[in-house]
Amino acid sequence: MSSKQLTYLFSIPYLILAISVVAVKMIGRPDLENILKPTLLIILMIWFAINQYKKGIKIPRVFMLALLFSLLGDVFLMPFFDQFIFGLLFFLLSHLFYISVFMKGKKQLFFPTLKKSKLFLISILSAYIGLTTILMFAIFKLDSVVLLVAIPIYATVLLIMVLSTFVFSKVHFYDFGRYILLGGIFFFISDSILAINKFVLEIDYSPIWVMGTYTLAQWLLVYGFMNSKKKS
Repeated sequence: MSSKQLTYLFSIPYLILAISVVAVKMIGRPDLENILKPTLLIILMIWFAINQYKKGIKIPRVFMLALLFSLLGDVFLMPFFDQFIFGLLFFLLSHLFYISVFMKGKKQLFFPTLKKSKLFLISILSAYIGLTTILMFAIFKLDSVVLLVAIPIYATVLLIMVLSTFVFSKVHFYDFGRYILLGGIFFFISDSILAINKFVLEIDYSPIWVMGTYTLAQWLLVYGFMNSKKKS
């Protein structure tokens, strides 16, 4: 089976499942969400593993760990557990593994690349500062020391993850690196909407915007990275 056929084989069920998760969230069926949501990352992990095996490439354990911790983040955020801090912790670990993957062999390029791309750097930093400021004002009213510490740490790690996808895309732009960058940006958008909806103000149809951008982000990261890895 070709790589293109594998893409269709796993992406179509993934899309259907993502739409289903949004639908059950919109109609208020947490029981179904508990079943469907964890399956999203499982599909991506199986797809990634099979794709790398078919290409004769050793499966990158760090990338698989990034997906695994994203899966655990999903599990602890779903209604059955509803543990926001634990979900945040696992997604933070996931981002750290993503950073490790995307910056492998490129650490010396991090600051020089960003210095040459001032418009992107200013844009993402402005979004980060604005989001963090808004959230800190809202969380301060909740009188939660844990959140006051956790949110800025998570936001900073998320920012670094997005910047690492940018550096990766500059090195591998014509080798599917641009998909990695889009994945990082959509991850930032998803987490921003989620945080604003939870702590600042209720956003209409938030499950559509949060899950839509999140599932697209994870798919882009997997699709982009698996196609940037070639058999040596």
